[in-house]
Amino acid sequence: MLKRLPVICFGFFIFYSCNKSSTTHHVGDRFGGGIVFYVDSAGQHGLIAAMFDLAIAGYGPWGLPDPNDSTDISYPFKKINPGNWVSPLVTDTSVMSGDANCNLIDNFYGYGTDASDLCRKVTLSGYDDWFMPSSGAAREMCKMQNLLGAINDTAIYWTSTIISPNISDSGVAYFIFKNNNTGVISYTCACCNPENCCSSFGLVRPIRKF
Repeated sequence: MLKRLPVICFGFFIFYSCNKSSTTHHVGDRFGGGIVFYVDSAGQHGLIAAMFDLAIAGYGPWGLPDPNDSTDISYPFKKINPGNWVSPLVTDTSVMSGDANCNLIDNFYGYGTDASDLCRKVTLSGYDDWFMPSSGAAREMCKMQNLLGAINDTAIYWTSTIISPNISDSGVAYFIFKNNNTGVISYTCACCNPENCCSSFGLVRPIRKF
């Protein structure tokens, strides 16, 4: 009678690190379909600006007036009383918040705005995840404007930041590149009447994150 003995297998366990080596990026690098203009402290995450502007076809913040009144180009702000404008839509100012801001804007309007739609639907250099910069990102873009390729230094550029209620920095944030290497951000309600700031065509420079 054969006696079956348990078979014990001895193996070797090899341990290795699961941390992948990551490439460090720097401001000014050509990467991810555009130019890196902002990086975090580790150099592994940041923002890329497209090399081209997109022209906004309509008037009003982000190129879209009140959906129910095409003459109301201060929408979504409503005048509560003279000099007091309030919006039910509020988004963030932080550098990396543009993507989330655009989601809020699109959800608020139900179908997006000219500016957010253009960024969301455009494909540039093989990438289709572009969005409007926040005011914080726009400030960094102004500081690095010499790296961004062709810019219109006198046009209004829209951001995805909107602030309410009416304070000194209130309204839809926009900026102009000319003489603005420090990144000064303007707001539509700062001029007391948003219609004064929304009565001209604007541009948007799409960005994406990495």
